[in-house]
Amino acid sequence: MVPLIPGFRATTKTKAFALNALVSAVVIVLTIQVKASLDGVFDKDAPRKRISLTSLSLTFVICFIGAFVSYGIMFLLFGYGGGMLIEGA
Repeated sequence: MVPLIPGFRATTKTKAFALNALVSAVVIVLTIQVKASLDGVFDKDAPRKRISLTSLSLTFVICFIGAFVSYGIMFLLFGYGGGMLIEGA
């Protein structure tokens, strides 16, 4: 399989944290949006709103930064993240 961004592999701690934070942020944003959608389906009294691209983008960026900071703290406290690195460049 060919990566979409060939030069960006988890060869350093920073890149590994960034990739893992990216995945975490995507999962969190999708989860939040699915929950909001399901709340609208199952709770008929909830106001119906369209998903704003600005709101979605802001949620993603905040989740990404939060995940990245969390991984940094975990690395400083526990040495977490060394297993995310791959061999070779």
